[in-house]
Amino acid sequence: KLVQTILPDGRIEMEKMFQAGKERGLQTFGHSQTIKRKYARKHVMACGGRHPFIHYDDSLDNEICPLVQTWTVNINQNFRDQYDIFSPDELQFEEKIAEGFHMDAINAFRKSMEECFGSAEVVSWPIMCCKMKREKE
Repeated sequence: KLVQTILPDGRIEMEKMFQAGKERGLQTFGHSQTIKRKYARKHVMACGGRHPFIHYDDSLDNEICPLVQTWTVNINQNFRDQYDIFSPDELQFEEKIAEGFHMDAINAFRKSMEECFGSAEVVSWPIMCCKMKREKE
């Protein structure tokens, strides 16, 4: 699958072919992002009317669209040493925000992954949250 890291200003920061596998993953920010409609439209049209990382709805009269800025990551021992990895189900959400993670961002990422790989794959490889470990004092 082609992964494009699209910035909120419409520029493509990175384009990379992604092959799912052991110690390979995709990640995004824990908070929601948006892109102006005029920037989103060119990416969506270039992909035949749908883009997995831009949730564009031509019928809506919004000036902004949800954006899932996504990039590849190696989930190796070095990553595990630096980050805590946990299920969103472990978070105690209040008002859609928990420990810096926004439920809207998690749901948007899930929608993007389902668009890229299908619902069955997302069930097999569930969405996880990562947070940099704090040094113990």
